[in-house]
Amino acid sequence: EDDGVAGTPRSDGPDPSASLRTTTTVDLEDEVVSRLKEILADRGTAYQKRDPDILREIYTVDCPCLESDSNAIRELIREDYIWVGGETSIRVRRSERVSERMWTIVADFSSAALKIQTESGRTVRNEPQGSDLFQFVLAKPPGSAQWLLGRATRYEDG
Repeated sequence: EDDGVAGTPRSDGPDPSASLRTTTTVDLEDEVVSRLKEILADRGTAYQKRDPDILREIYTVDCPCLESDSNAIRELIREDYIWVGGETSIRVRRSERVSERMWTIVADFSSAALKIQTESGRTVRNEPQGSDLFQFVLAKPPGSAQWLLGRATRYEDG
């Protein structure tokens, strides 16, 4: 049918390609958020297993977390300390696709109480549970099939 403007067909509904783009973006957003949760779980595993090699699978090469977490895990190994607890979770407030290969996610980041102890079970340090607002930057570097954490920083909302 014609909408009265010469040569312009009338549309009886939404543009199907617009719906496809939205669905694709939502699916990608779900993928990126799920990957961030997986990254945080893998980080906890790296600490609990005292295996810094796991970190290279979840962080970009230039992520400050790679060096700081690797150093902390090496300290656990050197001192014969064990990481107990400290499970983390996030509640996403917003996410934004910055580019084809980069997303930012602002989320409430919570961690359960954590205990550092010797292999014999003596407590060295207790850290209380905590929560803070963070901005996470996930990137998919060229040649990578996975989203990696490129930066995690405290975020001031306002």
